[in-house]
Order: sequence, then structure tokens, then C-alpha cells
Amino acid sequence: MKKFSILFVFVAGVFSLTSCLKDDSDIPSTSVVTLTNLYPTESGVLYLVNNNQIQIQSGKYKSNEGFLAIPGNKNIKVIDRSKLTKEGSNANEVMIDTNLTFIDTLSYSCFVYGQVEKPKFVRAKNIAVKDLGTKSGVRVFHLATGAEKINITIGDQEIPAFMNKVQESAATIETTEVFRPVNSGTFTIKATDEAGNLLAQKENVNLKSGSYHNIRINGIKGNEKFPLEISLSDQE
Repeated sequence: MKKFSILFVFVAGVFSLTSCLKDDSDIPSTSVVTLTNLYPTESGVLYLVNNNQIQIQSGKYKSNEGFLAIPGNKNIKVIDRSKLTKEGSNANEVMIDTNLTFIDTLSYSCFVYGQVEKPKFVRAKNIAVKDLGTKSGVRVFHLATGAEKINITIGDQEIPAFMNKVQESAATIETTEVFRPVNSGTFTIKATDEAGNLLAQKENVNLKSGSYHNIRINGIKGNEKFPLEISLSDQE
């Protein structure tokens, strides 16, 4: 089974949790966990894992953060940075408070999204496609607000799993997290609503042979500051 790690800049090599690891000789097997903030606020968010802050994090809108999770149960909290005080945070300011189990043979992608005062959180397992060959592995996350159902097309490719997608939830994520083989190449990706109206598009997207990609639609319909848009992250 292929392990994935999100392709973003690790400022200090690898993210870790304060007080989680003692020394190099004592490092157990770990899972790579990424946290993507698509919650539409200017202030950004703060992540706590077992009440420890991830050491290096910006938490800005559309930012990717990460940490190495020792197998087992972890408590993840997400806090709106605009509500932090000089003394830190308290329980009333926690947007997300969830307990998750991590397995060292898997890596994970987590997303914070929703709208102000109505934050949401999902976690996807990253599992490779068997015999991907020259195709690209793609999955689509509907993390936008105000668009009830969306269709995502990749050039002239219409993948059934990418059509009539509702906003992600615990009920959808098991299906969404599966990478689907699509033709590799350079494409325009379009998001349309049920009536065929264009919601967003992204041009010149290069889906490389044998590679894996997350396609996300995020933002708020009709909002100028956080418009609906298609964003991507690559995994390898």
C-alpha cells in the first residue's frame, strides 16, 4: 500500500507535536496527517492536537499544515484565531472538537470548512489506486457553501463519482475519499450546478501520469471576499 504525503513546504522539515517525541532513537511508526483550512475567515484558525499546538502553522485560509501522528486516538481542536485572547483560548472558543483514531499504515487528509459560526470538519484516508498505470488518481471534495449540488468535469471527462456532489459530511466522506482513475494530461476543470450554470473553473491543470490529486471546490456562492473556486493539492 502506498503511503501519501501532501505536497506543501515543510518549513522545519517535518511538522511534529510538542512533547510527543523524545529523541530519534525513540521514534515509533507514525501517520502523516495534513490539515487544510477552507473555513472562510480572514483571521485563520489554530490547531491543537491533544491540547498541544502544532509547532509551525499559519492557519490562514487555504493553508496546509501537517503533523506526524503516533498510532492511536487523538483529540483535535480547531479554534478561530480572531477569538484568541492574550491568555490563549477557552472551551467556549473551540470551533471543532473531535476524537479520531490513527493507524500507522495510513496517511490522512483533514479539512476545515463551512461558514462563520457553522464550522465543519472531515477526514479522508489516503489510499492508492491499484494498477493506476498511466492515469491520474483524482478525488473531488465539495467544501463550498451555497451550492447545493455540483458537477465537476475534467476536460471532456465526466466521472460519475464527481457528478451531483453534495457538501461533504460524515455520510459522504467514505465515498469521496476514494481516488478515481482519470486520463492524465492538461485540462480545464469546471464546476457547474444542477442547471448547468458555471460556478467556477480552473484552466491549465496538469494531471500527471501516475500521480494523485485532490480537487476541491471551496468558498461561498455570491461572496466576493471568499468566492466559489476550484483549488487543488497534489499527493505522492
